[in-house]
Amino acid sequence: MGCLSLDILKKELKNNIVRNIYLLYGPESYLLGYYAGEIKSKAIDAAAMQVNYTVFEDASDVSEIVSCCMTAPFFAEKKMIVLKNTGILKPAKSTSGAKTSSKDSSGAKTPTKGATDPEAAEKVATGSKAAGKVPSGKKKSGGVGEREMLSDILEGFPNSTCLLIIEETVDKRLRLFKDIAKYGLVAEFQAQPPYFLDAWARNTCAKEGKSIEGKALNMLLQKSEPYMQDIKNELNKLLLYIGDRASITAEDVGAVCTFSAKTRVFDLINTLTEGNKLKAWRELNDLLSLREPVQFIIIMISKHFISLRQLKSLALAKVSLSDATALAGLNPYAAKIMWRQCLKYDISKLDEIVEICHQQDNAIKTGEISDESALDILIATI
Repeated sequence: MGCLSLDILKKELKNNIVRNIYLLYGPESYLLGYYAGEIKSKAIDAAAMQVNYTVFEDASDVSEIVSCCMTAPFFAEKKMIVLKNTGILKPAKSTSGAKTSSKDSSGAKTPTKGATDPEAAEKVATGSKAAGKVPSGKKKSGGVGEREMLSDILEGFPNSTCLLIIEETVDKRLRLFKDIAKYGLVAEFQAQPPYFLDAWARNTCAKEGKSIEGKALNMLLQKSEPYMQDIKNELNKLLLYIGDRASITAEDVGAVCTFSAKTRVFDLINTLTEGNKLKAWRELNDLLSLREPVQFIIIMISKHFISLRQLKSLALAKVSLSDATALAGLNPYAAKIMWRQCLKYDISKLDEIVEICHQQDNAIKTGEISDESALDILIATI
């Protein structure tokens, strides 16, 4: 029986237990890549890699995948098939019978009315009359018939093949997902908690004979996206920058690290909530000098204050910071600062700021006001 547990995957690999069906998915690509490598190193002998290791990437011919899975390895005990971002488990598209639809975080549409079953929805959309019937010709991964082709072989999947499926997003309602969980092992890789990232970053520096000051690490983790590869990229730059020095400082982080426009907007809002208008105008000018579109800045400010309103509501409901961070889906380091920010506003003021963001965005689109003037009005309101 499969399990939605990274802990089981860790334990099994530590004990050299290798299954023949895996699904690894989620946005934490660095950690996912590490465990994919561990599975590969234990599943197949390096000497047999050239003829017994096949990767199908992006949209692929499903009939070829099935054939490859069922073929015996060449002069070896085991072969490995990797499906990487083929879309075979992407959320199902809405159908003509679905009157409304919604989007998940990846932007894919899922039916919300008229066709709630993802497999049935695709049958309607593709005109398929019989479950499992696949039209002739080349079959690309992602359709209901293609998924059923792959699903049908999982129960009697050969022990001589290790199938590893890697996706960023999946639809857990699909039969294929459920069958993979039933006959194999599924592990989800989400952003790791603060204590893990803190210890991992310190350990990464220690391996290079360096350390990082607490203030510098907090600054790095707060301003970076909460994913290990993003943090690792910035740490690599910092380690090169400090040269023979033993420790990374906050000044080093400020001098070397490249942060996104989203982070710069975050800093701008934090400066405004602290009441430092002069510094805020300087930070705004820095943003504009980087040619960030004004409407993008306004949208980011709107999103930030929508999150602040959510945090404010949770704070008023006596929800703890840690629980509120999880419910709002925020970077834990940024959430600590946003928690302080939201306490400085009441709900009506947060609503007002969000509404002004929408008003200024519309005014720019209709040509009623210049970009800079719209932004000036918004900044003066915060």
